[in-house]
Amino acid sequence: MGDNIMDTIYSLMGQYRMTPAEKKLQYIKRDLHKMEPVPWSPKMAFEPGLNISGETYSQPSLFKVQPSFADDANKVEKKRLRLAVSPGKNWCYRECVLKSGSVLDTFSGNRRGLVRFEGDVLIPMIHQKLPSGKWMSGPWMSFTPMEFFSLRPGTKLAKGHTIVAGLGMGYQLEQVCKKRSVTKVTLIELEQELVDWVLPRLDLNGKEVEVVIGDAEELIPQMQADVALVDIYKGYAGNGWDLKYQMGRRENKNKIGKLWIWGSANI
Repeated sequence: MGDNIMDTIYSLMGQYRMTPAEKKLQYIKRDLHKMEPVPWSPKMAFEPGLNISGETYSQPSLFKVQPSFADDANKVEKKRLRLAVSPGKNWCYRECVLKSGSVLDTFSGNRRGLVRFEGDVLIPMIHQKLPSGKWMSGPWMSFTPMEFFSLRPGTKLAKGHTIVAGLGMGYQLEQVCKKRSVTKVTLIELEQELVDWVLPRLDLNGKEVEVVIGDAEELIPQMQADVALVDIYKGYAGNGWDLKYQMGRRENKNKIGKLWIWGSANI
């Protein structure tokens, strides 16, 4: 009866009806606070609902800054020592404090979930400068559980000569460089400024990384490698149609042994 009432309300509001998966997430979100908090580990198994002990969620700092509680980077821009700005002033780094009880989305392949933090947590993040001159209010990239869970299936595939397309904050690149099965690493990144700013801050496990500046969708079909891991898209779902089409053409077949795309429709 309750579900029928909610469907009627959503219909009257002009909104689509919730799918069974969306309803399940709604119930999970309602009960997250009742779950026993568990310690965080980047290797922990993905679950549709996780209540993580905040004191265990410690992430590496790329730059030394003072934490801020503000949800918008523009609110802390003028406060000293709370932002690290790239040399070209097109990117900024900060560490945002999420208050206890905060809930975030997570993904792993085609599975979706939610994570709640029992206790305050510090989230390192990068924001991009908009044409207006202001910072993007939300993070362009951040060290959240979604980052670790959603990239893990791709990182597991890395071997031999691996291409990492999209530097971001460098998490996947670092994980690929840690693998003994990886003998050569090529990074493709559109923004030279981001490479110059972030790459020197990373632990590459002694591996030498070849850097290619350009559009990954144009470059990858011309390259050869055992694996290509592509994380260049803003949203999670339905990514990589153009790239997969290019790789499927006769002249491009067999140049890349395994192509993995973050948020691909086929993951």
